[in-house]
Amino acid sequence: MRKPIVVLLLLVLPCLFAAAVPVEAKEAPPPKSLSELGEHLNELAQRIQKLIEEASKDADELKIEEYENYSSKQLKKTRGRVRAQDLVKFMVDKTKNFEVRQRAQKAIHQGGAIRNDPELSTDEKAGSRTRRSAFCKSHLLGHLQNEDRLSRALTQELLLLYWPVSRNRNPVILAYNADREDTWKNAKRAWGKYLGKK
Repeated sequence: MRKPIVVLLLLVLPCLFAAAVPVEAKEAPPPKSLSELGEHLNELAQRIQKLIEEASKDADELKIEEYENYSSKQLKKTRGRVRAQDLVKFMVDKTKNFEVRQRAQKAIHQGGAIRNDPELSTDEKAGSRTRRSAFCKSHLLGHLQNEDRLSRALTQELLLLYWPVSRNRNPVILAYNADREDTWKNAKRAWGKYLGKK
């Protein structure tokens, strides 16, 4: 299997190099040995693999990555950027793989807790509540009763990451179990009351 790959790389290497190097740039010296040629081919193979990996990401995964890379200044804008509510949609999308959904959840949490997304702020108000509380009520609570088990589990976990104090204060919230439907409605109601005070 290795020979066809090496032959293919030898064929595409000059084309890729020609496309990557500006016209005015000097030509790279040819490899001095088979060992040096092997190193160049390995580097090229790694770059091709990276390009293949980037191309294989779906559009939503790229949006998660974009959100993760926003500066605090970019997060202050609400127009034309990926927002936390978009990431919730990816988190609860059962057609996506676990890694993408978990990454979306992590990005939402870190955006609010570490990188200060103003839409997830506990300092700024949205009416009588904090913006984080309003966000949770609007975009998360409904998923505690989602038909998809992973959506329910990721949502409860995210809520507890945002509001860890509830772990010690509300046994109904703590009793929530993504596998037990009889716990969903009561926990959702308890979360609603809890968030109404935040």
